[in-house]
Amino acid sequence: MADQAAAFLRERILAGHWSEKLPGIQALAEECRISPVTMRAGVRLLEKDGWIRNVGSGKNRVASVPHGYLKKERKHLNITILPGLPLVDEDSAFQRLVMDLQHQLENVGHQCRIAPTSQEHMGHDCERIARFVRKNPADAWVVIGGRTDVVSWFSRHSEPAICIGGGVMDQPIASTGMIHDRAFEDALRHLVRLGHRRIVFLWPLYRLDPASDHYIKIFGKILTEAGTGLSAYHVPAWKPGPRNLLAVMEKSFRFTPPTAIITTYGKWMAGVLSFLADRGLKSPKDVSLLSMNADDWFSWQVREISCLRGDDTQMVRRIVRWTNALQLGKADKEFIGFPLDWHKGETIGPAPK
Repeated sequence: MADQAAAFLRERILAGHWSEKLPGIQALAEECRISPVTMRAGVRLLEKDGWIRNVGSGKNRVASVPHGYLKKERKHLNITILPGLPLVDEDSAFQRLVMDLQHQLENVGHQCRIAPTSQEHMGHDCERIARFVRKNPADAWVVIGGRTDVVSWFSRHSEPAICIGGGVMDQPIASTGMIHDRAFEDALRHLVRLGHRRIVFLWPLYRLDPASDHYIKIFGKILTEAGTGLSAYHVPAWKPGPRNLLAVMEKSFRFTPPTAIITTYGKWMAGVLSFLADRGLKSPKDVSLLSMNADDWFSWQVREISCLRGDDTQMVRRIVRWTNALQLGKADKEFIGFPLDWHKGETIGPAPK
């Protein structure tokens, strides 16, 4: 943790974030969301390396790039971001995250581009993705939402990669993501306590594998504990898209209408709300709603949508730290995740009788 704090401070100093004088330990610790003890340890590491000078009791420390550092620094990296879905199909909050990531990487001197195609366009096919990577060499890759086989291929590939989400668990590759487990399980158990059993979970088709997908396993465990086994009704197979969403909703409501709907992306929730409004159904009176991700427009609803949310800028900082370490030959192959909280909103209520 001290090394990570030192890396964060080093990036900010390189980017000219502070004009010589450094904020106090407490302020730095709050900005990084770590303890003052850890931040103080990180500052001491940089003092030892000449990045920070202690100029006396009661005075702000002074930060500067050590003399000759930039001359010794390795060449900046050419980095390619490979989206899982076309960015236009992502939630606005995630689109902003990708843009911020590109900006932050370029801000510390790297060359960063977003691939002209997505894994979705290549059918999430490992061989097609491998051919694309070989034809478009980069010093490092940022892989968003890769399937397990795609992540596994990148873990064996000669060019290093770091993954955001997807099938990264137990894979020997650098990765980061928002950890849904606890918040998702809390929300599911709350739905079950309110009498919900007919819960439809709209999950991407390319990740629809009940035997291996982590979140489907959690969903199945909660339903089994409640006396209802997991079935195709609960996790329908569908390929994301506006028309396909309408079709899967019509199928779900044809005979045994769900009492609760969970969407993976906030954008899909707009289609769900449109469908319910067309049928004169309201949330949470008729159908409870939960989103696995937050989106900017949720707070504009008459009833704010229940969702899982967290500070995803921490993922950006993790990737920038990893890239700078890679530049110096010190990159890791660890998963560093950040927890989400369940924002209860106003769209979950008792199951209708």
